[in-house]
Amino acid sequence: MLKEKDVKGTFFLNGAYIESSPDLVKRMVDEGHVVGNHGRNHENMSRVDAETFLSEVESNNDLLKASVPGAKYMSCYRPPYGTVTEWDMALAQEMGLRTVLYSWTYYDYDPDEQAAPADALSQAERGLHDGCVYMFHTVGSTNAAIIGDLIDFIRAEGYTIELIG
Repeated sequence: MLKEKDVKGTFFLNGAYIESSPDLVKRMVDEGHVVGNHGRNHENMSRVDAETFLSEVESNNDLLKASVPGAKYMSCYRPPYGTVTEWDMALAQEMGLRTVLYSWTYYDYDPDEQAAPADALSQAERGLHDGCVYMFHTVGSTNAAIIGDLIDFIRAEGYTIELIG
């Protein structure tokens, strides 16, 4: 749908996703989307030491390079669980990472508990605001059903959709 709507997205991937879906990750890269770092093991990075933080980020980058030769270094980083402290944000910055947080999300990460598409779309529409950064999970089947309509709504409201990266 992103391709059909001429929209580029930023996909924050952990190691499990890169390992389980290398063809989709390659497609993301080939289509010009940004692939961002979400940590190798989806650790709560606000609770780990510097060595673990570094390992989580770098090993995930190494995994991407091995899975998709030619992929760019994942210089955008979204902390797992959206949990951050000043310490881990500073550490990410020292590593040359741009920490990206979201301003809107909903309960979409349980594949067995998905909102009806009309409800999900309505929630997402109500969440739109200046500078909005939507966060959707790949396991949310409803997300694929609503993304085209959401893009149309965002544009109809006079907003442009910009790539984070």
